[in-house]
Amino acid sequence: ALAGSQDFLGEWRETFRRRRDLVVSAVNAIEGLSTPVPDGAFYCFSDASPLMARFGGDDGKLALHLLEHGVAVVAASGFGGKNGFRISFAASEETLTQAMARIAKALS
Repeated sequence: ALAGSQDFLGEWRETFRRRRDLVVSAVNAIEGLSTPVPDGAFYCFSDASPLMARFGGDDGKLALHLLEHGVAVVAASGFGGKNGFRISFAASEETLTQAMARIAKALS
């Protein structure tokens, strides 16, 4: 992999930038959620602090609620965080658009 062609990397970077921007924008548009722009990962951590009372302060319950609405995320507590979840953007833009619409509906 290190000795082969690296020509594809520019296109990959642009693809993941678009996916990142899509997810970050959609998360920040949902009332009660926020996320910073990640620097170099293919996931972002979403803060759901304003919504946590609905889930008894348990981010695992929040993640389960989203799963019941067709979106798999990982509770922030799985990474030493709290009050939110991690969502990957290593999927197609179409899939991400559908997932973000489901999250918005699930949390409305």
